[in-house]
Amino acid sequence: MTEMSTKLMVVLAVAVALSCRRDTQLGRPELAGPAVGEVSDAVTFTASVTEPHDNDVAYEFAWGDTSHLEWTPYYPSGQPVARTHAYADTGIYSVRVKAMNSQEIESEWSDIRRIAIGLAPSRPSLAARRYWLVDQPCSVTVCSNDPSGRRLTYGILWDDGSPLQWSDSASSGTPMTLVHTYLRTDTHYLVVKAQNSRGLTSDWSDSLELRLQQSITCEVTLDITGSTGAFFNGYYETTTEGRTQISGTVPEWYTFSAHVGFDIVAAQMTRIGSGQIVAKLVADGVTRDSAATSDIIDTIVLEWVPE
Repeated sequence: MTEMSTKLMVVLAVAVALSCRRDTQLGRPELAGPAVGEVSDAVTFTASVTEPHDNDVAYEFAWGDTSHLEWTPYYPSGQPVARTHAYADTGIYSVRVKAMNSQEIESEWSDIRRIAIGLAPSRPSLAARRYWLVDQPCSVTVCSNDPSGRRLTYGILWDDGSPLQWSDSASSGTPMTLVHTYLRTDTHYLVVKAQNSRGLTSDWSDSLELRLQQSITCEVTLDITGSTGAFFNGYYETTTEGRTQISGTVPEWYTFSAHVGFDIVAAQMTRIGSGQIVAKLVADGVTRDSAATSDIIDTIVLEWVPE
């Protein structure tokens, strides 16, 4: 055998070996499991992969904590293999798995699946108008999300000496309205926290300022602008004078005194025919604009609350 023939045979042997190895390489396993869990409760993840030559396959699960990695026994190609794990601490963990066939050829790691363990609800949001009248119910809207999707109750401090008030339960992520009546004029700073059905509690929200007054009176201008000559019908409304019907041609404006308390000042314009109308309420230097109307007859509802 010549030296050239020997080299050729070596090259062919290496090529065949590499080709065989490629034929036996494993794809990345599929990994399925929950997105949330609780401390010390077992969670189950399932892995599977199809081996090109139908050889048996073992799996190694990496749980994202300090637990020891070990291979499972071998299972038939394509058979889902489940393993359970319990986490000792709260946190968000990254779980992944890889496979190995009976020739000890390993796959790449699977895509990561993250699981949140024992996390408390998110810090709630807290929203309301700033100005309210004493002896009138005032309402605030609260909302939080629970990583496990559990129902939530809300505890609110009204900052008037009353005890912590707990709400009824609500679905995670669903806004809830809480109502309270103040008896004296003052400025109050509210805070709220959320608690899930497992007793895990969020941090306190940012404080929300409420100003309680005996009365709130201001001068308001209703300014109707837009395409010159556009016709409109509508009304403006105050808590003291009720509703006043108006109509006219753009541009137009009206000035009136508004007592703003539990009920808010509102104005509504309906455009007639073509043209654009924009309604504005102007009070104490604060302007609230409506959206412009479209080419079809449209209704604008505009509300103003003092800031």
